[in-house]
Amino acid sequence: MDTVLAIDLGGSSLRAALVARDGKIVASVVRHHVVAEEADAEGWWDMLVDAVSEIRAPDDPASRVRAIVATGFTRSQVLVDDHGRPVRPAQCFPDTRATAEAAELAAAPRGTWMEMTAFHPAARLRWAQAHDPEAFARTHHVLQPKDYLVSRLTGRQVSDRISNAWALERRGNVRALSQFLWADVVAIGEPAPEADAGRREPLVGSARPVAAEDLDDASEDELEAMLASRLGGKR
Repeated sequence: MDTVLAIDLGGSSLRAALVARDGKIVASVVRHHVVAEEADAEGWWDMLVDAVSEIRAPDDPASRVRAIVATGFTRSQVLVDDHGRPVRPAQCFPDTRATAEAAELAAAPRGTWMEMTAFHPAARLRWAQAHDPEAFARTHHVLQPKDYLVSRLTGRQVSDRISNAWALERRGNVRALSQFLWADVVAIGEPAPEADAGRREPLVGSARPVAAEDLDDASEDELEAMLASRLGGKR
């Protein structure tokens, strides 16, 4: 049986399921967690590894995972280095510590299309720059939580346009991130490649061998499937 491994990193739980071609859920598992103003992104990966180890259907030797689809909550940032590893705890959607930074940025003559509040990623990144400068200096990419899991699976730092619309100017499609942070080293994940002709969703890449080994060292070939990222940003 060919299946898709569907992953949803929500605000209160990580859910993983094997879904058949006809939409039937073959197996599923839930791992509960708590998202406060900060969270351990490595812990999300550990939860995924644990969930997949349990969810695999051992009674069907012909079962193959043909694709992996990841989605998750947004308005949260994982700062990673040039190897894709977190440099500090993730800043999550309940975080309101950047009130002063938001007030400063709100006065900028050119802003993003999203209202500048303490929840705005640019304000949070300015907060991280001021309060954790060593970690900020090592930051190479700013990823959404789901994009961090995709990065661990594929080694690629990619995202979708909707989740990162906060980095666009109010007028036009010019990224405004650098004008707020004055830090060229920080970049949102590169846009995911466009879908192939006849395919509704883009393909990010193949699961790396080391990621496949982490997820299930007994079935590495099964998890060397194409990573089809739906990257939709649901909470």
